[in-house]
Amino acid sequence: MHTLLIEEINRADAASVFGVVFQLLDRDAEGYSEYTFEPSEDLYAYLFSIEGIKNYIKNGIKLPSNLNIVATMNSADQGVRPMDSAFKRRWNFKYVRIDIKGTVCEKAKLTYGGRTVYWAGLLN
Repeated sequence: MHTLLIEEINRADAASVFGVVFQLLDRDAEGYSEYTFEPSEDLYAYLFSIEGIKNYIKNGIKLPSNLNIVATMNSADQGVRPMDSAFKRRWNFKYVRIDIKGTVCEKAKLTYGGRTVYWAGLLN
């Protein structure tokens, strides 16, 4: 298995960044892309120059079943871009809550407006 890790996928327009690879995110029951794309002649020429790859791409390019794509996104950040529903439905989402237990800032005190609060209390 190979994993492509993308940090903060929603920092850019994800569908535009992925381009034609976007359609390859739809996978069949075995994990291969349901669709293929035909690269430009220049890209084909380059890929064919790599020993042993020709048989894998002669009928178009698709994502192999041994490739996982894992991405993070910060939905609370003001500088991020919304993801369109066509792109979102190709992913499984899992919300991961911020957990600062045992960290240096867990018991850090903040004073604002004459009140003192703990940093951890702001996250709850």
